[in-house]
Amino acid sequence: MDWTEPPRERRRAMRVRSKGSIRIHHGARLLRGRILDLCVGGVSLRAEIPIDLASHVGEPVRVEVKLDACPEQFSLDGHVLRSNAATNAMAIEFDSAANDFVDCVQDELLAAVEHDTVPRMILVDEVARRRSAFANAFRGAGCCVTEVSTPLEAIARLGQLRFEPGVIAIADSVPESVAVDLREYLCAQYPEAHMVAIGGSSHSRTRSGSWLSWGTTRADLRLRVGRVITAHGTRHRPIRSLPLTRHRARATPYVVTQTKGSGP
Repeated sequence: MDWTEPPRERRRAMRVRSKGSIRIHHGARLLRGRILDLCVGGVSLRAEIPIDLASHVGEPVRVEVKLDACPEQFSLDGHVLRSNAATNAMAIEFDSAANDFVDCVQDELLAAVEHDTVPRMILVDEVARRRSAFANAFRGAGCCVTEVSTPLEAIARLGQLRFEPGVIAIADSVPESVAVDLREYLCAQYPEAHMVAIGGSSHSRTRSGSWLSWGTTRADLRLRVGRVITAHGTRHRPIRSLPLTRHRARATPYVVTQTKGSGP
């Protein structure tokens, strides 16, 4: 499987893009990282330091999971499902899951579904009048908008969120390189978010994002913003459905299956 591209996956348990920290005990070795997503059967993570456990696939590990939104810490036994040294990404399959951990994951799933009922975004622009005009246009398109004026404020607010926003809009600042660097950093930290560049030229847009001209904040601004939100809505969302009732069960195997021509 090519680790440089997102795989097409089918998993038997629903996963949620929770934020949290994780510690992995592999023999005498201790690895720390941040959670990318998890379910009752396993977890995907990015390690803090380069790792190379590809040759240890299938070997047992002890995992300590601490979600940012949950005061409890969970300890689970599992084994290495896959590992990639190039991206520091790992996947761990749990051997079993206690009832309190299953309940915690269900709470995260419910919170994620509620979070995704409306598009949520963060808008970064130093110019208050322009920021207000764009924020009102995004709100008119149905978004819940958080406004900030500086990159540091944006990073701080994003760190406080339970889930990553669906849209991140960053206006070109002076110097413009600051906005470009911030987009690159946030694209790496929040790969599921739709990135929007606001500026005088479209060269600053990301390949997977959108661009809005700041040349005019009147006329067709709401129409242009509406098109961006439509483009965001066509992107893959991690949460598709949710069971209506809770259930207590052993951890569902965290299986990844590639099928030719199948969707995620």
